[in-house]
Amino acid sequence: MYPLRNKKYAESILVVNDIPGAGRVAGSINLPVVAAAQLEAAILPTLILSSHAGEQGNMVRYSMKEAFQQMLSHWEEVGYHFDAVLTGYFADVQQIDDLSNYYLRAKAHNPSIKLIMDPIMGDHGRFYKGFDKEVALHLRELIQYADIVMPNLTEACLILNQEYKENFQVEEIAGIAQDILSLGAETVIITGARDHNEVGDNKIGFYYACQNGEAGTVLHQHFDGYVFGTGDTVISLVAGNFLAGETIKQSIEFTSQIVEELIPYSIKKNDYQVGPIHFEPFLATIAEHFISLRQ
Repeated sequence: MYPLRNKKYAESILVVNDIPGAGRVAGSINLPVVAAAQLEAAILPTLILSSHAGEQGNMVRYSMKEAFQQMLSHWEEVGYHFDAVLTGYFADVQQIDDLSNYYLRAKAHNPSIKLIMDPIMGDHGRFYKGFDKEVALHLRELIQYADIVMPNLTEACLILNQEYKENFQVEEIAGIAQDILSLGAETVIITGARDHNEVGDNKIGFYYACQNGEAGTVLHQHFDGYVFGTGDTVISLVAGNFLAGETIKQSIEFTSQIVEELIPYSIKKNDYQVGPIHFEPFLATIAEHFISLRQ
């Protein structure tokens, strides 16, 4: 994270996400997974929570307020440099704008820096609580600088101000991806893609499209049950592969392979159909993969 030098691969990453004191989500997943990917990780919290945001009870929510910008300013003051920035949950639109301005200054200093975005704001056709069209607009502005943006289908529609439905065909998803590419991103990866042309097909996964014209789907087995934290795991794995020099397709294929093992394992470990992802037993496998990539 110190002075720039010639590098074969990215070595450091700034994770911009919320931090739960307890629970397997957000930054609590990003940090160990990107560490297993052999990246030195810094963390810029957008919000500090006592536990997973979906849980009930008297949750503690600590707003970063002006500390968000102050941390960015301090890193610039003392000369911290990052090879990549990975964004997730933003607590407000000011944070999006502050991060955007910081990234442009960092890119002027280091043109090879990468921006990888998980534009967290909704699912199942709706905004999450506390998000609205203004958030979508500001994230849309940030997307123009992204090397990779990875929305789910809901978020892709919200970014484009397009109507959502439950049964997009692959051809329609391809059109959505192209529309997001037109915003300026180098690569878009849409999660939760399914081929509804295939009757009885039980596959789900990723549709990707790149500015160089490459596009396609990478699907894996669909499992019943909801495992929260999957998106945080997926974006961390894709980022790690991409920053280790893998192609977009290779990055997604490895991620898909891990997910196909992780999800059923996590469902089995959880007491209910809804529960957290249990990624810890897979960290050694992930680390071995990335060590071999970087040799």
